[in-house]
Formats: sequence, C-alpha cells, structure tokens
Amino acid sequence: MKRVWYAAIWLGMAVLAAQVLTVQPAAAATIPAGSIEVKTVLSPFSLVNKSQRVNCSPGKVPLGGGAQTSGGQHLIITEARPISDAAGAGFVVTVQVDQIGVTAPWAVSTFVSCAVAPPGYEVITQVNPPTTRPSDSVLANCSPGKNVIGSGGQLIGAHWQLDLTMGPNHVNGVASGVGAEAAKDDFSVAPTDPYQVASYAICARENRLFDFLVVENQTSNDASAQKKVTTTCPSGYQASGGAISSVGFGAHLLFFRPNVTSSPVSFDFAASAPPGFGVWNLAGIVHCTR
Repeated sequence: MKRVWYAAIWLGMAVLAAQVLTVQPAAAATIPAGSIEVKTVLSPFSLVNKSQRVNCSPGKVPLGGGAQTSGGQHLIITEARPISDAAGAGFVVTVQVDQIGVTAPWAVSTFVSCAVAPPGYEVITQVNPPTTRPSDSVLANCSPGKNVIGSGGQLIGAHWQLDLTMGPNHVNGVASGVGAEAAKDDFSVAPTDPYQVASYAICARENRLFDFLVVENQTSNDASAQKKVTTTCPSGYQASGGAISSVGFGAHLLFFRPNVTSSPVSFDFAASAPPGFGVWNLAGIVHCTR
C-alpha cells in the first residue's frame, strides 16, 4: 500500500513539474517603461522660412515627434516627420510664413521621441503625385502584422496657401496607417504651383496585444480665436509621438509637443484662427506605447 502511495506522490510531483516547465513567461513590454527619451532643438530667430532637425542619440530611433512655432500666428507647419540619412536618425520640422506674414523674428522648436528600435521597426512613406487641387490626402500603411507608433506628414513644393494635418487612421485605439492632408485656408486661392502630400507611418510589431494605442482629445466646436488641448495616455503607457487630426482650414497649428523630456505621458496642442474665422475645433492625438 505504501508503495502505491509513494508512487502517487511521485507521479503528482512529475505532473506538477511538467506543468511548471510548460508555463511560458509573460512577454516583455514592447517599449520598456521609462525608456523613451525626448530631445528638442530651437532654431535661430529670423524672418525667413526655416527647417529645424533634431537627431536621436546613437543606437536609438525616432518613435515620433512634435513641433512648436514661436513668434506669431501666421506661421504654417508644412513638414513634421521622421528622417534617417547619413546625418543620423531623428525628426525634422519645416515652417513657412502665410500670406499675411509676420513682422518680427520667429523660430521653430523640433521634438523627437527616441528609444532602442522595437521589433519590426520601420517607417513607411507614401507620396501622392503632384497636383494643384485645393485639397489632397494620402495614406501610408504599416506592413502586415505591425501597428503605428508615430505619425508624420509633409507638403512638398507647397507655399503659404496650404495647411497640413496628419494623424493615424485608428479604430478603437489601434492604428495600422497614417494619413496626411493638405487643404487651402479660407483666405487664399487654390494653389497655382504643383505640390505633393506625403505621409509617414512609424510602425513596429507588438510583443503584447495593445502595447500600442492611439488616444484622441478634442476641443469644443466654437469660434474661439485660440484653442488648446492636452491628450494623456492611459496608466502604464508612455507617449511616443503626437499628431493633429482636425483643425479648421485656415486655422494654423501653433504646437504639438510632449510635456516632459523623459518618458512623457501626454502631449499639449494649440492652434489659432484669425478674427471672424467662424466655428472650428482642434483634435490632438497622442501615440501611447508600453
């Protein structure tokens, strides 16, 4: 009888050991907590159109970025996108003066969110053919099995007549593509020179479901001259980049920027419209990762 009892104990221990051996450890976060570093550079103040670039530290890649104009509301962000070339990997912002113009020196700040490249990291670019239409849009999609962690957009060959908006094409907080749109403002005629719209989707593969989320926050829809909104990631997530999805045509984006320089959890957004512009709203989007 004892032999049977001992055998039962041994068999139970063997089964338990086998169960323990087959249990898989939980997957690590795709972007480790506290690992996102934000770098920023302010351009010189002047009266001319300008671009400002900021690179990630060696060994890191851009997850997303932000921009801020300083010196007046008649400035148009025509480029805010990731960049990688012989000079490094980072984020670049270009700003032009609109048709009304500015009379004092102004500047632009560029922000980039950097980290060690997550699994399957890629930047997908989609560029439309040249057009002179008053509006145009283009969508860049991630490769199958990957989701968006950051957005970018660019108006190529555009002048002061067009405003740029860009943001992830998201459903229930998950995005697999980024759209960019150009549209003339209410105070200009249709573009006379050909331009192109480019969209940039910064993508990666999740280690766990919902490691990448998109959160959107909107202002009220009214005739206020200036609107601001802050969009915050859920608990446990870091902000990897910002995007602007809805500004009334003719209202100019002032900034979309992370609110801290180390592992931010939110982005701040602001835009302004001229007197008598009418009803409009501002929607600020933040890419959230873990």
